[in-house]
Amino acid sequence: MANDLISKYKHDYLINACKGKKVLHIGASDYPYHEERVKKGTLLHQKLNKVAEVIGLDISRDAIQILRENDVNNVYYGYIVENEYDEHIIIQKFDIIVFPDVIEHLSKPGQALENLTQFCNPNTRIIITAPNAWSILELKNHFKNEESVHPDHCFWTSAKTLTKLCEFSGYNVKKITYTNSGASTDKLTFKGKLFRNIVDNFPHMRNVLILEISPK
Repeated sequence: MANDLISKYKHDYLINACKGKKVLHIGASDYPYHEERVKKGTLLHQKLNKVAEVIGLDISRDAIQILRENDVNNVYYGYIVENEYDEHIIIQKFDIIVFPDVIEHLSKPGQALENLTQFCNPNTRIIITAPNAWSILELKNHFKNEESVHPDHCFWTSAKTLTKLCEFSGYNVKKITYTNSGASTDKLTFKGKLFRNIVDNFPHMRNVLILEISPK
């Protein structure tokens, strides 16, 4: 896969980073879209399973059961804010912790980050993805005097605010980048392709913010 595609799309970026690694995937069910995506084979967790040794965590036991009914058997209960997990998870360390589009849903994101250190060795990387508050889509809504936000999101994220949160929580930020949501294999309309081509000239205005961090 060409490097430009890896950097342009979230799934491509994460899959490339996880190849051959031992990976902990936070929010692995992708609730409430889990059933549709697992049946289509488009669930990020399914893609990671093809390239890495993966364990997934999720707070929805119902979603975990649906995944198991569709032959995805390596997702377990875990609530990182309260530090509650299926017992065998606690003793493990991981090369990569994938934390995609979860942090903005949490009422105590700093506590969640601090709790993740128990799964880290000195070389562990945590890859956080979150909505980019300065994406072109959000700027368009500002001009329309509207705020379009997921009903379960607790806050907006920018490179500076998320960096500060990570530093307060005991991490060094190693890398900041911006991608588009989805994967390079997603089908786009002509209008969608044109829009992506325009945004790619201004990468910081893509809709996904990615931070790679490691424990201090």
